[in-house]
Order: sequence, then structure tokens, then C-alpha cells
Amino acid sequence: AIRAERMRVVHEWVAAHGTPDQRTRVAAGMFPIEDGIDAMSKGAFEPVAHLTEYVRDGASRLQASLRGSPNFADAIVSPDALTVRTRQLTDATAAQWAVMEEIRTAVPGTSLFLRERVLSAAAIPDAPSMRMITVVATKKVGPLTLRREFVAANTTSTEVTETVARIA
Repeated sequence: AIRAERMRVVHEWVAAHGTPDQRTRVAAGMFPIEDGIDAMSKGAFEPVAHLTEYVRDGASRLQASLRGSPNFADAIVSPDALTVRTRQLTDATAAQWAVMEEIRTAVPGTSLFLRERVLSAAAIPDAPSMRMITVVATKKVGPLTLRREFVAANTTSTEVTETVARIA
């Protein structure tokens, strides 16, 4: 019953806002609900589309950061060697708060929280970590939860080391 209600909401949205291709696939019964939820999320968060959306590319992101240092110019970080520690943050810098407020104002009814990710490569001795702060934004539309995650800040290993030392 819940899935049927979700499909109904997605199909109504596609009928009102979807592309001709989406409408044709819905009519043919060939439109995955995930595609509909993603399209609805894109539409709901369109007012903040200029913000950088978080992409799950930790290994390549950390590798690029490491290669910016002469000591790690040849570093290779594979997805299997990536360690990610996450936690929800309970405080925000002025810049992070500004991103949250921009989203809250542009997309009313959105729930927001800050997430910290510390990316590290244990296989590379003495490699610095990378800290990322993202804003997780969710919005309920009937039985659906629309979601986007935006980058709020990136920091380098010195800042990560200092932050981790304060937390520990």
C-alpha cells in the first residue's frame, strides 16, 4: 500500500512537471520510482542548484588532495583503501550556517543537519586526512522523502588533525 501511494505521488508529479520522455515511460509502465524521486528532488531543490552537490567520490577526492603535496605526489587511493568516519555535527561555523540558512530560505519546509566526513588512507603511511562538511537537506512530500546533500566546507590534514585532537 505504501509503495502504491509513493508511485501515485510520483506519477502525479510526472504528469504535472515531467519531461515528455518521463510521461511516456510512466504511461508505458516503464518508469522506475527511483527516477521519479530523483526528478522530484532535483525540482524541489532547484532554487539552490548553484550550490555544490556532494558526490560520493572520496577516494578520488582524497587522492587529488594528497597529490597536491610534494610528499604524496604519486599517491594512489583506491576505494577499498579509503576509510571514512562520519558524524552529525552539533555546531556550525558562520559560513556553514549561512549555507544552511540559504537552503532553509530557498526551500521552505526542509530539514537540515551538518555531517562531517573524515577521509583517510591507512595504506599510505603518514598521509594526511581530509575533512568534509556537508549539509544534508530533506523534504517530505506525502510518503516520499526528497534528499540532497551539499558541500559546506573542505579542509586539509592540518585542520583535520587539530579537529580530531580536540574531539578525542
